[in-house]
Amino acid sequence: MPSSAARFVRRLNRSVILPPRRLNNADLPNLRELLRSVTDEQYRRLLKGVLEHRLAFSWNIAKGGKAFDYTLLSLRRKYLNLKSLYVGTYDRATQ
Repeated sequence: MPSSAARFVRRLNRSVILPPRRLNNADLPNLRELLRSVTDEQYRRLLKGVLEHRLAFSWNIAKGGKAFDYTLLSLRRKYLNLKSLYVGTYDRATQ
């Protein structure tokens, strides 16, 4: 069963329009034109996706924010990935 973070990313990717490619530093001079080229329909869909997943961007746990939980999940996944790189050399005494 996928983790809650993986399910969130899948839902987020389905709910918004992803750019055809990632922007890089070379695109910064054209950023104004790129942002102005977003249609009203694209903007409404993006806003709908942000509102649908707003709790994932909130750090306030008392109000249902999930950003802290998702950050911990991400750090744990990175730790496990790093740990898996050193399976043969990992010293169990350090656990």
